[in-house]
Amino acid sequence: MHHAFAVVSSLTASYVMPTITGKEAAQLILRWFHIIAGIAWVGLLYFFNLINVPFMKQVDAAAKPKIFQTLDPARPELVPLEFAGDGLRRILVLGTISGRP
Repeated sequence: MHHAFAVVSSLTASYVMPTITGKEAAQLILRWFHIIAGIAWVGLLYFFNLINVPFMKQVDAAAKPKIFQTLDPARPELVPLEFAGDGLRRILVLGTISGRP
């Protein structure tokens, strides 16, 4: 009796529990990364367009360079890394969509 229950429960679990392949897991991770990156990108757009631009119009010209230095100190050094990261992400997304690793 106990053995029959184990067989039935294992067969039921095999139908109920999904099996996720490596490709599906990669697509899920990339999809969530894309969603989070999109939210961060929209947040930065809102910040710069709705908060920073009107604020910088009120600041005198002598103080603007100092504000830019403190607001975004590492921007020139991060631009190549951002391009490389975006290129790598695009290659990974195209690889998972086309079916090639």
